Amino acid sequence: MADVITYAQNREDLYIASFFPDVEDGFYIDVGAHHPVLDSVTKFFSLRGWTGINIEPQRKYHELLAADRPKDINLNIGISDVTGSLRLREFPGGGLSTFSDIIKSEYEKDEHMRTGGHVDYDVTVETLASVFEQHVPAGQTVHFLKVDVEGLEYQVFRGNDWTRFRPIVLCVESNHIVQDWHQLLTDANYEKVLFDGLNEYFLAKEHIDRLEHFAFVQLFLVEHQVKPFFASSHIEDLNGQVHQLRSELAELNAQHAEALTRQAGALTDENVKARHASQLAAANQEILYWRAAAIRSWGAAMAGRGTEVVPFTTRVIPILKRRLPGRAIALLRKVRNAQRALDRRARR
Repeated sequence: MADVITYAQNREDLYIASFFPDVEDGFYIDVGAHHPVLDSVTKFFSLRGWTGINIEPQRKYHELLAADRPKDINLNIGISDVTGSLRLREFPGGGLSTFSDIIKSEYEKDEHMRTGGHVDYDVTVETLASVFEQHVPAGQTVHFLKVDVEGLEYQVFRGNDWTRFRPIVLCVESNHIVQDWHQLLTDANYEKVLFDGLNEYFLAKEHIDRLEHFAFVQLFLVEHQVKPFFASSHIEDLNGQVHQLRSELAELNAQHAEALTRQAGALTDENVKARHASQLAAANQEILYWRAAAIRSWGAAMAGRGTEVVPFTTRVIPILKRRLPGRAIALLRKVRNAQRALDRRARR
């Protein structure tokens, strides 16, 4: 089962796509587009070759849209029922920013909104009908219109000419209705066909057969495994971190193994040196002992006492051959030969 990424807040992109399994290069209008990726309803479609119009009054998000969607038309304006300007209240995070005086008043009473900080500034507003006239190519089908304007939905819908400009699907955030707009859509011959818990979806009645194409279950529950973008991106980040940690661990293991090899080599060298030093010291002690024994034997011979002091030649040399290095044995042979010469003189 292949993965499919949803970028929208509540899978709106997948619900909309379910109406158009047969469309490969559609066209959209996004009123209140916000971020081009995070919680975006249109990113899913943009990646699949669709194009459209993104309308976003907040300056920083419009700039992000322009950078991310160079093939789209990106408008830094608001939408209302008359052209002119409205005062936008931009809240941190941008998702709750609004033109609606009613919502501004509500948020003023909310301690979190008051302390969160906001910026007010004027923004040019156009009507939806003027956007269609100026920016939608003649004959271009608008497959869906998405509206998320934090309380100004009624004005947005009232500003369109529904007899001329008719998107096939409407997706409208409906969790905070300031002025009921449902009758406007009913009068415009749109039928509600779906509610996802946050948004309502409408079909133009002349396209009501699109319900027969609705393939959400087959496309996104049977054939694909759905993953939210924020989760998938987080997983990718974690996988990247795991890969990095594994690389660092492998490098540390290699360094540790190299250090152990050097240490083992050093220990081996020291052990060999120590063993050789011990053997050499023992050999030196043996040599000194038998030199002394030879001298005593020579002294005894000179005094006429024979060689009974140390039976050096008959018993010692064979024993030492098994215990001493060749260089030590060679020295002892010299001592033995000297002793034999002394013995011969003593016998004369």
